[in-house]
Amino acid sequence: MVLVSAECILVGLAIGTAAHFLGAAPSGYGLGREALQLAWLEGGIPGGALGLLVGLPTFYAILHGRASWKEWAILVGVTFITATVTFMFLSVMTLVFTPLATITVAVAMRSN
Repeated sequence: MVLVSAECILVGLAIGTAAHFLGAAPSGYGLGREALQLAWLEGGIPGGALGLLVGLPTFYAILHGRASWKEWAILVGVTFITATVTFMFLSVMTLVFTPLATITVAVAMRSN
C-alpha cells in the first residue's frame, strides 16, 4: 500500500504540474522557469493530494488491486489530458472534473 500511495502522489504531482504549466501557457504565463515553479506550487501540490485521494480508491475499490501497465497508462493519459484541457478553460474547476474523468474511465475499464 505504501508503494501504491507513493506512486499516486508522484503521478499526481507530475500531472498537476504539467497540466498547470501547459494549460496556463496560452493565457500569458509562458513557458519559463517562473511559470514552472508556479505550476509546481499551484498545480503539483494539489495534484499530489488529489492523486492520493483518487488513486487509492480507484486502485483498490474499482480496479480491485490489479491493474496492468496498459490500464495505468490509459488512466494517466486520460487524467493528464483532462487536467490540461480543463485548466485551459475552467482553471480551478479542473480539481473537480479531472477526478471524475479518472474514476469514470476506471469504472469503464473494469466493466469490460
